[in-house]
Amino acid sequence: MSNETPRAKTVQAVVCPTCSTLNPENAKFCSNCGEKFNVAENTMNSNSVVDELSAPAVTEAASEMKEEGSASNQAQDPTTPSPELQANAGSTDFKTDPDFQALLGEKNKTYYLGKFADIETSGKEISFNWSAFFFGVFWGIYRRLYIQAGICFALALIAVILPELTYLISMAISITWGLFGNFWYKNSLEEKCQKAKTLSDPTKSQFISSNSGTLF
Repeated sequence: MSNETPRAKTVQAVVCPTCSTLNPENAKFCSNCGEKFNVAENTMNSNSVVDELSAPAVTEAASEMKEEGSASNQAQDPTTPSPELQANAGSTDFKTDPDFQALLGEKNKTYYLGKFADIETSGKEISFNWSAFFFGVFWGIYRRLYIQAGICFALALIAVILPELTYLISMAISITWGLFGNFWYKNSLEEKCQKAKTLSDPTKSQFISSNSGTLF
């Protein structure tokens, strides 16, 4: 009976030319960076092939290098949210979420929470707001809806240039603000809330403080 230890099965390991990660012999893509391999070229190129490695060794080495690369990228980019923060970013429950409540502020808080609840219940974007109807762009700026306010301000300038359309454009702007102001405001707060959840203190606190409540 022979006491010779069986030799481990050997395979070729393809070395990724981009990140130097070891990959199994038949791999078509790098398991770390996704680089597509030219199998024929890699087989011929001795710098891209590692011989005489056991199959488990190739798999283990590739796994370790991938983990080390991920950890290195995380350490080099301090702005990358941690997995815990990424898990917290998502849908917002405006009724109970403390970040949403802080961003909304205290001015007319009960009124807007009621309007947001109506929007959620009805599934419609329309929820009339008299303040938004009468004050339009100024209400939007006051509630930090700068994009919508900018668009409507540009339309108002067009109305000045075209006097015959001034009344129609002005009414259209007022009605649009009245009908969709609450919906735009809710969406804006939810977007800010989700962004806040990807931040860590003190950056998060500073972000919420600078975007909380009304403009003044």
